[in-house]
Amino acid sequence: IIDYSSGKVLDIGCGNGYVLLSLKHKGYEVFGIEANRNAVEICFNSGLNVFHGTLEEAYYPDQFFDVVIMSQVIEHLQSPKKTLEEVYRILKPSGKVYIYCPNVEGYLSKLFVKYWHGWHIPFHFYGFTEKTIRRLADEGGFIINKIKTVTPTRFFIESLKGYLLGEKGYHNTKSAKKAMCFFAPLFIVLTSPLFRILDFVLPEKGDCLRIIMTK
Repeated sequence: IIDYSSGKVLDIGCGNGYVLLSLKHKGYEVFGIEANRNAVEICFNSGLNVFHGTLEEAYYPDQFFDVVIMSQVIEHLQSPKKTLEEVYRILKPSGKVYIYCPNVEGYLSKLFVKYWHGWHIPFHFYGFTEKTIRRLADEGGFIINKIKTVTPTRFFIESLKGYLLGEKGYHNTKSAKKAMCFFAPLFIVLTSPLFRILDFVLPEKGDCLRIIMTK
């Protein structure tokens, strides 16, 4: 997931801590930020060092981390610009930031329109494109190393589920049953190669942006 062999890693919005546990087992010194109290309890029970609250509230020391991860987080923030300013402060010189977020210009947003999972109103405050991410990085003093797009099968399924359920949601029993069948492991296995092909054919139109930046 990251190209450092060791060091301090912060996962902002770490959830239940599965990424942190994986990195910890590889020898990294890991830290997390998480707003969901139940998820924080799970992290504590796993022996992880996770702060309950926001990055700004944690107030880590200057130049403390080698790597900061923000996976499916930046679109939830009240001020991505201010958060990246704080990330810049706590990163060591040449430290890296890994961002993963929905791509408004992706083909799934055009296909599913208002049912696209990336809108996720009212939980997503912002929608990002490669252009807006580059501008945000530039304003924050970061250098973009790499931007690519990828389409996770489960995100396609989320959009498809929203489309099938429509305005009636899970109250429509028939639609709900139809939607749930797309979560079957066999469906995921069969469709995953298709999205890898589409990511290759449409290299800038995948459903999610994957960004690597350097301080």
